[in-house]
Parts: sequence; structure tokens; C-alpha cells
Amino acid sequence: MNERPSLLGAFLSSIIYTCKPGNIAYITLIGTTIGLSVVCGLNRSLYFGVFLRPQLLIVAAIPLLLSKITDNSARICRGMKQDPVPLSSFATVDSKSLAKKLFFILLLFYLLPIFVRIPLPIFAIFFFGIPLIAHFVLPALICNLVHYGAFESSRLRETIADIGTGRYIAMTIIGLLLTSAAFLFIALNIDESSGVSATHGYYHGNPSYPFFIGSALLLTVIAAINGHFFAFLYPPVPEDDDDGIIDADSILHLTDLGMMGGKPLPAASSHQTPPADLSLLQDADTSSMDMDTQQAFARALAEADAHIRSGAPDKAIPILAAWTTTRHDIAAYFPAYARLYPLDPQPALRSRLLEAAARGNSKSYRLIAAELASLDPADIPVNHILPLVQLAAKAQEHRSVINLTRNFGKAHPDHPHLVENYYHAARAL
Repeated sequence: MNERPSLLGAFLSSIIYTCKPGNIAYITLIGTTIGLSVVCGLNRSLYFGVFLRPQLLIVAAIPLLLSKITDNSARICRGMKQDPVPLSSFATVDSKSLAKKLFFILLLFYLLPIFVRIPLPIFAIFFFGIPLIAHFVLPALICNLVHYGAFESSRLRETIADIGTGRYIAMTIIGLLLTSAAFLFIALNIDESSGVSATHGYYHGNPSYPFFIGSALLLTVIAAINGHFFAFLYPPVPEDDDDGIIDADSILHLTDLGMMGGKPLPAASSHQTPPADLSLLQDADTSSMDMDTQQAFARALAEADAHIRSGAPDKAIPILAAWTTTRHDIAAYFPAYARLYPLDPQPALRSRLLEAAARGNSKSYRLIAAELASLDPADIPVNHILPLVQLAAKAQEHRSVINLTRNFGKAHPDHPHLVENYYHAARAL
């Protein structure tokens, strides 16, 4: 049975999730900020200088909104749909680099017209073209960041394929139509009271705060719905048919989400998310991990364990992969590494475990110890060999010691670790 909702199911789920109190508070803050900046920008009496125009607030607000959408997408993908939405934009995934890059890009577009006179046709191409391109590319980038912990452009095509190319295009078109409908609604409701002449098409200097703030709130809500839309169909799960229409599973899924502030309806109380089992984190270094992250991590481990026990490790791999990216310290998130590596022993993951073991992480060493007797030493950084040899010698794993030191003198005749490596090799014979 397909476990993903249909397009309609995902869209309705996105609307429900966007209506959670934490999201409403954030949307109200961002939308009001953008609306006020537009009104202040139109009101020529509120002028603070060339560089401090009110539109500068939009440059700061949009990256924060995108970071919040990214964080929400991570929570949705990790099975935290029913949990309260935190106010922080970085509670679940570190998207600060995304926010900074977008901020500087927007700042560039803010400052460029001040110093350069741009012809109107070129300005129009950039003003409409870049948001249009971003509308089609950003969802894949966000899913990429959520799944791999970093932007990997080489995986964008894979990310789109995981969602389904046809499904991805359909979702972006739905979002584009929704956004276009909002702009059309705003355009049709412009009148003299809003400060714009509907007859002559000019601004007459009497801006309406309710109109512009309401318009900004509407567009912010739609941006959030579009952003959450994709997360309900990612990460991928095996499917055996084309979900062209909403099915019973999707309806049950929506019922579980509930409409009362993100809490399950009374009739669905049996489906409430159980408390996180923090005992699953006994091998994790949680000293720098806040409680929300600990609970999310524990739930992800429990979900992965359930898939493994049911004989479906392929479903556990993407869950664990989200917690074993280069941004996730091995010591802190070791339980995820301990589960993922036996299921999917990728060379990149092995290299990181070898490095952690060489730096003294004994748990990482135990995870890869069985392979040290057969690994090619040439594939291991030379400065990592002696620490690994010392750990193997301490554990009396003589075959690993001999294998790791094999041909060391021939490959690195002048290396300062040469004598000590061969000392351990001689003792292992």
C-alpha cells in the first residue's frame, strides 16, 4: 500500500499545518512587517535616507520566512506533524547559511538600483524572472537541505525524481496558480481607499494600512502553504500506483492532524504521538542538544527501529540519513550512525567514522573495527593509520594491526609514524 498522500491530500495537509498556532504567529509577524514596509515606502513623508528605505525590512523578513518554512519541512519529513510548532526558525534544521545567502542576494538587489540606473525592461526581467525560477527550484533545494543537511546541487535531479518529476511539476504549477490568484484578487480589490487609483493606475499618496498589511498577510500564508506542500511528499517511500485522487489513508492522515491548533481531534486521540523514548539516546552525547532536538531525534530512531524490525530497512535509511549528515556530529548523533552504517555502508560515511575513530571516538572504532582487517590502507589518510593501529592493538585485534601497517614503509618511507607503526606490527605477529 502506498503510504504517501495524494496531491490533494498533501495540499490539504499543508493548509492544516500552516494553520498551527506557531505558524500563524510567525506568519502574522512576517506579513505585518512586509505590509508596513510597503506602506512606509509609499508614504514619502517617512523618508530616512537613500540607504535606509523601509523596503530594507523586506530584505530581512523574506530570509526568515524561508528559514521557517525549511525548519517546518524538516519537522514534517521527520514525523513531527502533530507536535507544536516552535517560534524559532532554526529549531530542527540549521538553515542559517540559506538565510544568510538569501539575505545578501536580496540586499544586492536592494542596493543595485541606488548605484546603477537599470533600464526598465531589464529590471522587469529580473523582478519577475528570478522569483519565477526560485518558485520552481527552491522546493527541491529545501528538500535537499532537509534530507542531506546541506545543499548538494548534484542531488537536485535525484530529489525531484524521488518526489516524482510529474508530481513535482504539478505541485509547482498548483503553487504558481495559487500565488497568481492571490495577486489577481489584490489587483481587483485595489480602489481609491487603498491609495491607488483603479481608474488611472497611479498612487495618490494616501496609503491604506489595512489593505497593504492584509495583502502581505495573504501572500505570506500562500508562501507558507506552498512551502509545506512539498514536505508532505518527501522523503520518498516505495509506491505501487499513481495517487491521482485522495484515498482513505490520506483522509485518516488529515483527521489525525486535526484542525484544533494542530492537536488531534478527540475522536483521533488513539493516534496521538507517544512521548519520545529518550533511553534511545544513551549512546549519544546530548550535552549541547536542546530538549526539542532530543525528542525529535529519539522519535526518528524509534521510527527507524520499527521499520528495521518489520523487515523494511530501506524505509529506515532515509530517516537515519537525515541525522547523519556532515552537520551532525558523530558523538552527538552516534545512535543514528550505529543503525545506518550496517544498513548502508557508504564509503563517505566510512571515511567519517574512520576519522572520528582516529580522533579517539571509541564507539566509532567499534562500529568499523571488523573492517579494519580487510580495508586497503591506501584508502585511509596516512595520519589516521597510527591512531587506528593503537586502538586495534589495545583491543588485541592483531589481524587489523598487521593489515593497517601493510606496506606502510614502502608507501611512506619518511613518515614520522613509521617506527611506531612497525613496532605495533612486530608485536602483533
